[in-house]
Amino acid sequence: MLPKLQIRERIEIRISEGDGFTIFMARIQDITPKGLYIDRPAIRKRPFPVKAGDLVEIRFHRSDAEYKFSTKILDETLLDGHPALLIEPPRELTRIQRREHFRIDILLNVYFREHLLEDQETLLEFKRGWVMNLSAGGLRFVTPAQDALDIWLGTTLEVNLELSDGTEAKGVIVSVIQVGADPSDRTRTLVVGRFVEISEKSREAIITHNIRYQIKWRTEQARDS
Repeated sequence: MLPKLQIRERIEIRISEGDGFTIFMARIQDITPKGLYIDRPAIRKRPFPVKAGDLVEIRFHRSDAEYKFSTKILDETLLDGHPALLIEPPRELTRIQRREHFRIDILLNVYFREHLLEDQETLLEFKRGWVMNLSAGGLRFVTPAQDALDIWLGTTLEVNLELSDGTEAKGVIVSVIQVGADPSDRTRTLVVGRFVEISEKSREAIITHNIRYQIKWRTEQARDS
């Protein structure tokens, strides 16, 4: 039996942009015969440019898997004074196995800085951290505590990754979903982020890198056993 969506349920909104897409987290505010009312996507409290007729993808999670459906924005509106979108209800759900975002534990260099809007000129320098865990959907990294003073839950970062096979994933936009002291070293800060904007080229580079790394690791383990 396919799962049913619930009011106040947390969802992902995926909006296509060029060769990539932007991901926003939102909640379902109401479910009516007309469709679903959801939070309107925004960056730093500025509404993201979407309009009636645009196609978007919605994803939500259950304990066994992730589900997605494509839908259309029907209207831009206000719900109890808050910006909202009315979207068509799902006609068909697709089940996604959790292995879609294959994740590995690895140590890689990462360079990050706060991500600002395009019309805000920035001279912010990149700071360095070390990736501890990586998938095509997000990452976990540590950095000296003094370099993470401006990182909070919900902060958006621009990230460049140096992959161990010599390739790079550059200009990846990350939304911070967890931040705190590194339990293994209190002088460092642990940051967990979800990719909200990534080109297909960068995503493929990460997927290919992770598969190659896993094959290499398994080969070495078999040889040493």
